[in-house]
Amino acid sequence: MRLLKTYLDANVQRMMDNNVRMKYIGAPTNCPPRSRRRCNGRETTARNTGTTLTLALKYGGRSELVDAFRSLAAEMKQKHLNPPTSAKKIFTAIYIPRTCPTPTC
Repeated sequence: MRLLKTYLDANVQRMMDNNVRMKYIGAPTNCPPRSRRRCNGRETTARNTGTTLTLALKYGGRSELVDAFRSLAAEMKQKHLNPPTSAKKIFTAIYIPRTCPTPTC
């Protein structure tokens, strides 16, 4: 976490100068409190409209999959839907973090 603190201290102003927006995926709330306070770069850069820098904090993917499937199950139950037949469609709809832009490559 010291590396993250050092990076944010040194680069948030540069992100502002270059119109870079910072976002997080994963569980930054599980980071130590001192590190969480340093993560305020997200709020500072929120209105920037250029490149988006996405940092993965405490990110392993497993909890996102569990959350995604729980969300899908709840939505299907609420809307009385049958499971979609396309695994790729299900995975894309629920796993790709909605805060991340769709990959273009």
